[in-house]
Amino acid sequence: MKKAFTLIELLVVIAIIAILAAILFPVFAQARERARSISCLSNTKQMGLAVMMYSQDYDETYFWQPWPGNQNPDWNLPIQQPSIGWYDVLQPYVKNQGLFKCPSNNDAYYSGNYPINYKVTYGLNELLFGYHAIAEATLDSPADIAMIADANSIWATFIGEVVQDPDGVMRRYWLRSDQKSWIYGTPRHFDGINAIFADGHAKYGGKTSVANPTDGLYYGYYHGLRLSNKSDWSPSDPIK
Repeated sequence: MKKAFTLIELLVVIAIIAILAAILFPVFAQARERARSISCLSNTKQMGLAVMMYSQDYDETYFWQPWPGNQNPDWNLPIQQPSIGWYDVLQPYVKNQGLFKCPSNNDAYYSGNYPINYKVTYGLNELLFGYHAIAEATLDSPADIAMIADANSIWATFIGEVVQDPDGVMRRYWLRSDQKSWIYGTPRHFDGINAIFADGHAKYGGKTSVANPTDGLYYGYYHGLRLSNKSDWSPSDPIK
């Protein structure tokens, strides 16, 4: 005579499987996001290397890139806008359009109407890539200056919030925006963002500060991601 499972025994087994699934699924999700975060960090590292190669080709200066679009005149200065974006500027050095999309961004649309071949989910430090070509030698400490980081807009550039650090110096930091249509610092990776710095190294930016910036558009900034070592930089002026 065969011995079969009773209904109670089957229900107990199903309950145990459900409990294990409830425990393990979040762990699997975190593991997948950890892998995507590492891939994103690799993207930023390659972008940083491309910026370094570009600067070496142009007498150790960064490219200027206020707003791509070829508009004439520009919104801020009586000059013509660049006809290509920074992702096009770096393309000869990376030869990979997919590099500019973070693996953790699942939007089904392109971030902007130009160009149609890219999905760009990273933004620029507008103080570093402004209306003048900035020389590397003008930076006091390039390892402290974030130049590219997670964002959700092809037009995303950052001027930053002025913050007084413990040493009394006023500096600007990468911001997080509360506007879904214009998100600057996007906390895709465990409430933090990945960034590349002006000396070429990439690292995880950490969580948003609990600070309350004076501009209501923002609700926090990333302590580890400085945009400048001074508070008086302007995207229309050379860095001091």
